[in-house]
Amino acid sequence: MARYNKTAFRGKALVIDGNEYLGCKFENCTIVFCGAAPVVLDACTFEACQWSFDGPAARTAQFMAALYQMGGSAQMLIQRTLQIPASAQTPVAGADAPIVRTADQAN
Repeated sequence: MARYNKTAFRGKALVIDGNEYLGCKFENCTIVFCGAAPVVLDACTFEACQWSFDGPAARTAQFMAALYQMGGSAQMLIQRTLQIPASAQTPVAGADAPIVRTADQAN
């Protein structure tokens, strides 16, 4: 696992799998997660970045989206998995989260 500490990335295409980013800044980057290895994003900032899933992560995201669209118990499964209250549109972090933290959550 590569470890980056307070590194600035600008205009890069990055596959983040297997890496640890601590206090890094990403500007105008394309960030790709494949799901091949864990990633740590701790106290990082992101400006004008595009996110992409590829490989196993893309297949998982597509499958979860299809389940959610089915409604009913399949939709409730996805809401529970992502810890999304039925009345909310955004995920709520659980007690054992996060591998991903933003800079404003670091303090």
